[in-house]
Amino acid sequence: MFVETMQRIQAHVDNALLVCGENEFGVAPLDTSAYVQYENMNFAVPAPTGTYTDFWADMQIDFGELSQIGMSAGNRYDLRGTARVYLRCQLNRGDAFILGKSATLMGQLHNATNGIVRFFDAAPAPLMREEPWWVAEVAVPFEARQNYALPSNSFAGTAALLNWHNAIRTKVKNFADANGLGAAFDNMTYSPQSGQGGTPWLNVMVIDRTMQILRTGSAKRRRAEGILRIMVNGFLGVGTYANLNVADLLATEFRAVSVSRVRYGVPQIQTIGRVNQWWVTQFDVPFRVDEVS
Repeated sequence: MFVETMQRIQAHVDNALLVCGENEFGVAPLDTSAYVQYENMNFAVPAPTGTYTDFWADMQIDFGELSQIGMSAGNRYDLRGTARVYLRCQLNRGDAFILGKSATLMGQLHNATNGIVRFFDAAPAPLMREEPWWVAEVAVPFEARQNYALPSNSFAGTAALLNWHNAIRTKVKNFADANGLGAAFDNMTYSPQSGQGGTPWLNVMVIDRTMQILRTGSAKRRRAEGILRIMVNGFLGVGTYANLNVADLLATEFRAVSVSRVRYGVPQIQTIGRVNQWWVTQFDVPFRVDEVS
C-alpha cells in the first residue's frame, strides 16, 4: 500500500508539473517543464544561469496515520499524509512567476484522485528566498484507501508465555530469512554490509510500554503492551521504493494477526531520512500479549 500510494502521488504531481510548464498557448517547453528531485535520489541541481530559464521542484511525502476501518472480510485501511512540493525558479524571474506556477499546481491537485489516492485542498506557504532561488511550497493532504481480508486471529502457542520478546523476535527473524533481509536485534553485533547484496537491512527493537494485572488468584493473568519497532535501512541515492517495499511486506506480515499469543495491531511508518550512510524508514506496530501463570 505504501509503495502504490507513493507511486500514484509522484505520477500525479509529475503530470501537474507538466501543466505548470506550459506556455500561454498550452504547449510545454521543448527542453523540459521542470526537474523533479525525489527523496533519497542522486540529483544535480540545475545551474541558475545560462540557457536554463524554467523552474525545478523537489518533493517530499510524509506518511501520517494508517487506520483500520471495519472488522469483516471487507476490512479497509486508510492511509493519510501530506505531499509537499517545493517549486524553485531563478531570482531574476521575479516572484510573480513562481507564485503563478504555485497557483497552477494547487489547481491541478485540488480534490483530484489517482487510483487509491485522493488529494484534498492544497495549501500554499509564504514565499521564501533561498539564494539563488525563489521557493514556493505547496502542501496537499492526501488519503489512500485499500481493502484487505482480515487473517485468522486464532491464538497459537501455550497460554503461559514467559518471554514474549523471544516470540516477537522469532517472527521477525522468520520474516527476514524468508525475504533475504539481514536483521540486527537488540544488543547484538551486526555487520550490515556483509553479504546483503545491496538490499535493505532491519534494526529490530521490542519496546515494552505497560504491564497490568488483569486477574489475581491461582490463575493469575497479566497483560503486556508495547511497540515492535523495525528500522528499515536502505542505501543512499537509490530512492525510497526499496525501503517502502519492505515496509509493505512488514505491514502484510504483522497487521491484525496473533501468533504465539502475541496480538499485533495496525502498523505505522515514518520516513526518518538520512542517518549516517543509510536511508531509514521507521516501521512501528503495537502488540499485546496476555500471560497466564
